[in-house]
Amino acid sequence: IAKIASRKSIKNVFVTNGYITREALATIKPYLQAANIDLKSFSSETYKKLCGARLEHVLDCIRSYKEMGIWIEITTLIIPEINDSEHELRQIAGFIKSVGPEIPWHVSRFYPRYRLIEKPPTPIDTLRMARDIGLEVGLRYVYEGNVPGEGGENTYCYKCKKVLIKRYGYQIIENNIIRDNKNVGIVITDHASFANVTADPESEPNPDRVQILNNLMSGNGTEPITEIKALMAVNLMSEAPDIVAVG
Repeated sequence: IAKIASRKSIKNVFVTNGYITREALATIKPYLQAANIDLKSFSSETYKKLCGARLEHVLDCIRSYKEMGIWIEITTLIIPEINDSEHELRQIAGFIKSVGPEIPWHVSRFYPRYRLIEKPPTPIDTLRMARDIGLEVGLRYVYEGNVPGEGGENTYCYKCKKVLIKRYGYQIIENNIIRDNKNVGIVITDHASFANVTADPESEPNPDRVQILNNLMSGNGTEPITEIKALMAVNLMSEAPDIVAVG
C-alpha cells in the first residue's frame, strides 16, 4: 500500500508504539515520510508491566528513525500516578532533546477508558507542567493534547515566541506562515530574522536548503501550505541541521 501511495504522491505517516526493528524500518524507509511515536514512559518497569515491552527498544527505535532521516514527533499520554512525576517528565524531555531539539513533543491528557478506568483524567496543571519542562529543557515545540482552547496546542516561534499557527482542537484558526514569491522559500509575518534563506547578507545560501525549500513551496503560489511543510520550513530557516523534506 505504501508503495502504491508513493507512486501517486501520497505521503505515508506512521502512528506507532515505536517497536520496530531497524531492518524493518530500513525496508519501509523509502516510502515513509513521517512518524508519530508513542513514548509512554521512561520507566523500564512501567513498560514491562503495562505494555509487555522494553523501554530501551523504544528509545533505540526513536534514534533509528532520526538517523534514517524520517521526520518524527513524540507523544506521551500522561496518566496520573503512572508517568506524571516531574522527574519522569524531565527524563522524557531530556531524551527527546538529546535526539533533536526540533522534534515536537505532544503531552496528551488521559481520560479513563477501557481497561484503565480507576485513574482520573489528567489535570490541566500537569499538562502545563510537562509543557513547561519540555520548553525549559530546550525543546522547541511542545504541545498539550486533548485539551482544546487552552493555548498549549499552538505553534510558537521558539525564538520570539509569537504565534505561528493558532489551533482549536484539530482546526487551524490562524496561520501566520505565508508564501513570499519574491524570495526563495517563505517568510513568517513580522519575523525579520526569518525573512528569507539569505537573511544574513554576509552568508551564502545553503544550496541544499534552497532546494528543499523550493520543493516545500513548489506550486502555483495559491495552494495552501500544509502544517508539516510550514513547521519544516521554519526549522530549515532556523538552521536545524538535519530536517528532511517530504515534499
